[in-house]
Amino acid sequence: MKISKRSRIGVLLAVALLLSAVFAVAVSSVPLESPQRGKQIDKFEEIALQHVSQTHGIPVEQLRIAHKTQAYYRITDQKFWCVKVFDEESDNIYGVNMDLDGNIVDIRKAEKEEQEAYKNKYGKLEPDLYDRLQKVTDPNETIKVAIWLTPIDSGKIIDEVTSKYPDVKTTKGKPLPDTDMEKYDKVYKEIMAAKEKAGALKVKPVMDYLEAKGFTVTCPSTVPPIVAAELPKREILALQKRGDVDTIYLSRIYEPEINTAVPTIRAHKAWNTGYNGIGIKIAIVEDNGVDFSNPHLNGYMRPGQIDISSHETECAGVAASTHPTYRGVAYGATILSTNADSWSDNDLITASNWALSEGADVLSCSFGTDTNLQMAYLFSIKSRY
Repeated sequence: MKISKRSRIGVLLAVALLLSAVFAVAVSSVPLESPQRGKQIDKFEEIALQHVSQTHGIPVEQLRIAHKTQAYYRITDQKFWCVKVFDEESDNIYGVNMDLDGNIVDIRKAEKEEQEAYKNKYGKLEPDLYDRLQKVTDPNETIKVAIWLTPIDSGKIIDEVTSKYPDVKTTKGKPLPDTDMEKYDKVYKEIMAAKEKAGALKVKPVMDYLEAKGFTVTCPSTVPPIVAAELPKREILALQKRGDVDTIYLSRIYEPEINTAVPTIRAHKAWNTGYNGIGIKIAIVEDNGVDFSNPHLNGYMRPGQIDISSHETECAGVAASTHPTYRGVAYGATILSTNADSWSDNDLITASNWALSEGADVLSCSFGTDTNLQMAYLFSIKSRY
């Protein structure tokens, strides 16, 4: 795990950011079991314990089952048991994957097969959009879509910018613990400006193409490059043939999801090593804002916005409350309240981009919609930024 100042929040909030399964992986949770406490374990858990013990030379007595899920790859019809084994002495967690016969497998092979099958079946369309198009009979019917373009070369941009500032210590564009943050902020802004310029160049040809055909087009984001439009089936299918188009998603309206405190992620382990979120910015991405009159929340709101809500405030508290008893996971972090204009994905992306331009390290998206176990494009923004 990286220890750079801006990436340390990844240590603290990893669980909160796992919002969706990739492709068609269905996951069902199994209650926590612990052989040390005399609870019964099944054969798959026993296989996982023995595998970790033998592979890493750890006495099985100090291992316990932390979590167990079943992964289902729908297109290739493959099922696997995925078991997390926890070493109580070192606090290390080991993942073990096996088929339904108990044979240890490399699940990356299954993931690759699923991705290839996905591409062969759906092309550049997400499954829900593909299914929707199968039902379209009226050639004039239009569908709101988000057109995700091929990514900009972020690595090249980062290397070009950071090479001009050899005295600013970074790794992959992120500051090291002893980096002068005032100097780094200048580097960060230059990196972001270069990314936005590259993204704008990606977006323009697609926007020009669609506008020339008479369609109304918006650009909710240049980093990553996304174009939004309402198009008939024939145009959606035609866009698949463009080399600069990565994936086309069905546009959605989102709604709040319940927030959950996460003491089981053992945040105190990170706190004890000095990682408490200091220097990190967490954006609460929702349609209302955080109530900063709460004395235990530090941060600020998107300019021109005034609406506040209990849900957004609760999410901010889970992330970064400074209350002495009810601390947030990253209690040293700064909260950015994005206040999207609505729950539409375009408005949520606009709000997210404001946060990213402010230096947000984490986008907290405590909302969702029924995507039939597919990853909505909205939830990939930070990873592609």
